[in-house]
Amino acid sequence: MVGGLEGLAVDRAVRKALSSESRVLILKQLSIRRHTQSELAKLLSITSPTVLEHLSVLIESGLVEKVDEGRKWKYYQLTGKGRELMGVRQSPVPVRSIVLFAVSLLLITSSLYMLSVGTGYSPPEAQVLGDAGTAAGETPLEAPRVKMLAMPESVQGTSQDTASQDNGDVTEEKGIYYVMLAFGIIAFAIAVYTYINNRRREQPII
Repeated sequence: MVGGLEGLAVDRAVRKALSSESRVLILKQLSIRRHTQSELAKLLSITSPTVLEHLSVLIESGLVEKVDEGRKWKYYQLTGKGRELMGVRQSPVPVRSIVLFAVSLLLITSSLYMLSVGTGYSPPEAQVLGDAGTAAGETPLEAPRVKMLAMPESVQGTSQDTASQDNGDVTEEKGIYYVMLAFGIIAFAIAVYTYINNRRREQPII
């Protein structure tokens, strides 16, 4: 027998809907998940026009509703009244949304952390040869700068090329973190959309 009848005011339309065994079977199938008209006809081994007739009665009773998403196939699902009648309990958050929330949180936190701490790169420093070459009136901190400028052009060019390559690596690495951040935001948006859409449809979650 259909569960959840206790405490529910069963009106005449509901009694009519439950008077047919085929309509009760349709309700049981819809309590698992939503179906199209052709799917129900195949599951119940009856013709599609007969299923449509039964669905019309169930819709009139307020137990079933038709979902039109602008696609080729039209789905039928239980209403809140139908789920209460069939004793269907709805999960507060879909599993898909939970997974997407977790993935998005991981991507966003990881990328933000790596962008905040940086890559640990520091430009090459001039080698201090000692205090012997410090000119009169120079401070020890100014001497390395003078020596760096006095280095051969070939050495300076090599140092600049190395610095440019390191800067390019840093930029590429930051780009990866920004991509991770973008994917995290997209996953979060999809999770929110999935949750809101599921709540709007009020369909059973399996």
